[in-house]
Amino acid sequence: MMQQINLTLETPLVTFEKWAEQTGQSVRAVREQVKAGKWPTYTPPSKANEKQGRRKKYINVFEVITSSAKSCGMEVQVKMEGAA
Repeated sequence: MMQQINLTLETPLVTFEKWAEQTGQSVRAVREQVKAGKWPTYTPPSKANEKQGRRKKYINVFEVITSSAKSCGMEVQVKMEGAA
């Protein structure tokens, strides 16, 4: 029988500042790690008049967790609470 682990995310996305706080790093270190491709990010769609470089990026916590689980050979199933 396969073991099951249930996780609840407060939010699937966090700011670089929040990720730094949660991981005990500086914001600068997080930015460098993002630039090096260590952390998956999400950038919301831009508005027509918005400059590409000015858009805020977020750490994709959902992707961090699911990628880590898959790399350990775990099967990942997602259940959306409250979804129809």
